[in-house]
Amino acid sequence: MPTATALTRVLVLRSCRTEVFAQAVAALTEQLGPVEVTALSHPGHVEALTAAGARHVVEVTGRRFGLVRTPWRTIRALRRERFDLVVVPQMFDDDVAHCEVRQLAFALGTARLGDFTVARGLSVQPRQAWRRPLWHCTWRAPLRALDVPALFLLMAAARVWPRRAVRPAIRPRVLHVITTWGVGGAQVQLASLAARTAARHWDVEIFVLGQSDGDFSAQHLADADVPVRYAKAFPDMAATVLELAALCRRERYDVVHTWLFLANVLGATAARLAGTPHVISGVRNLSLWKRTWYARPWYRLADTVAARLCDVLTVNATALRDDHAAWARVPASRIHVVPNGLDPARLIHDRPSARTALRHELGLPSDAVVLGTVGRLAPEKDHETFLRIVAGLHAQGHAVTAVIAGDGERRASLEAAAASLGLAHHVRFLGTRSDAPRVLAGLDLFLLTSRIEGMANVLIEAAMLGVPTVATDAGGAADVLIDTESLFPAGDVAAGIAATRRILGAPRVAEDVARATRAHALAALTADRNVARWWSLYPRPLMDGPTS
Repeated sequence: MPTATALTRVLVLRSCRTEVFAQAVAALTEQLGPVEVTALSHPGHVEALTAAGARHVVEVTGRRFGLVRTPWRTIRALRRERFDLVVVPQMFDDDVAHCEVRQLAFALGTARLGDFTVARGLSVQPRQAWRRPLWHCTWRAPLRALDVPALFLLMAAARVWPRRAVRPAIRPRVLHVITTWGVGGAQVQLASLAARTAARHWDVEIFVLGQSDGDFSAQHLADADVPVRYAKAFPDMAATVLELAALCRRERYDVVHTWLFLANVLGATAARLAGTPHVISGVRNLSLWKRTWYARPWYRLADTVAARLCDVLTVNATALRDDHAAWARVPASRIHVVPNGLDPARLIHDRPSARTALRHELGLPSDAVVLGTVGRLAPEKDHETFLRIVAGLHAQGHAVTAVIAGDGERRASLEAAAASLGLAHHVRFLGTRSDAPRVLAGLDLFLLTSRIEGMANVLIEAAMLGVPTVATDAGGAADVLIDTESLFPAGDVAAGIAATRRILGAPRVAEDVARATRAHALAALTADRNVARWWSLYPRPLMDGPTS
């Protein structure tokens, strides 16, 4: 246990991802000055939390902790420490979802208590100020158990609800519904479509369910007149459906277009309850994530019903069509493939200059061989396989430097894994980069080791930049990389090493393959082609009517 110091002594309950924990610690330091942080956490996160700013870590068993789940001897020991402040970092601004953790924080008896969310920042209050909100969330928490059943009742009603007919309109109205508005490939695709649709003089709006990862993607709509609304009732799903249905009835949208799993489920249900004439839903990843890392028992039933609530069901890669057909129990013939598309004009980089700049940044000689990857540091991206491939290359005498651009909950554990593989001086973690295309353009080889994907935008970026690429044969990788020898099975380190050596060992072959892949991407995977495909799925009376 921590000893008394002159610093502000803070207990932070790890009720969130590690990156949110790190942001909470940074906010504490900024607001309170020097702090001594103790973390209360489940086992297995000591290294990550220490790297994120915790000086001490107290571990409790189990997947969750709260007032009832935490051993009383642990609570008594923490009370004896007499912390100056207890903080509850939250993945999203929802006191009910974090009620058990807030009850535990209150029971520890400190004079001050704090919350932290990415959207709202750090809020510190006297203990007394928590009494009424804590009582409010305590009686509401049992009602949350009824949320999923209530959602399915609304979905059942939506199946038989009457609908308006599609009619031509001078200014057709489209509402896009998406889960979050932070960093993500779906957000980039939505913004591209929304901006181009608005340019046709259609009325276009965006409805965002949650703000857990901020509003990073708003920058993509800076020059477009596309209002963005945020749900007030989320994460209460049934209440969010009713809120969104009321909006759809009031605004009388002609099309509701949903993106990502929860938006598909809630958005399609709300649109049908409002009588919206046309609903399009978009699945953008393999169902594996719903069966492994983020599984919930009701996900499959929700997808199965939601697939029958929309008029058009889409996926963004060929491999996803059969996968979602089996998962949601719908005929594959019902599912349309709409590949991602990017604007080539945003990806103009002189590769020799980018290559020089990257090596200068890394302090490497001009002839150094650099391979890398770009993406969130999340379990499904399988950066462990990336590191093992790099270690295998070194073991076979290939002196390569690897870079990992991106951040996330796995960073500390990946840095530790790199060190254990003897790669501490050969792998550079660059964090989140606003100039990711420039980093990509400076690589000799781009290596993507994801276990699940839809169609990764970063693969298209690498293709359009002319960067030689090796990737796992997951999701839409085969739709981007026309050279099948550049694909290898997910998790197969030996095959990944072989595919990587083939590219690094034959620069002329690598450039020929990259040139052909770039030509394919510029012909088939542009934003204009993507938007044209979307518009072909919109109702003909709207598309054939006046556009100005």
